[in-house]
Amino acid sequence: MLYTKYTFVLAGETCSYDNWDYRWIWTNFGQLLNWETLECMTDDYQYQYKYLVTMKKCDKNNQKQLWECVGNKKYNIKQTQSGRHMYYGEHLQYVTTKNTYSYYDKKWTRFGSEKHVCSQ
Repeated sequence: MLYTKYTFVLAGETCSYDNWDYRWIWTNFGQLLNWETLECMTDDYQYQYKYLVTMKKCDKNNQKQLWECVGNKKYNIKQTQSGRHMYYGEHLQYVTTKNTYSYYDKKWTRFGSEKHVCSQ
């Protein structure tokens, strides 16, 4: 489950169907838009050698807002420009990106299902 807090994206164990902050959609340009804030995930903040995902006004020309699903079953998300993979658990509850990908990295699924995030 992903949600926003201030300008950062956090991951947690429980989601709420009633909370729009937990809802995300893919834009036609490959961005991840939060329904509550109407902002897009952006891979542009570095803190203590870690890259944290932030929320910014959506801009289809901002290469740091473009994401794609990768891997055999499309459970992993990669930032298109940097090539870093979306990850959580490395820095408290903050969603970060990492240069490496391993089979054991987090798998992103659609809320309430086992379907990958790129499924319809």
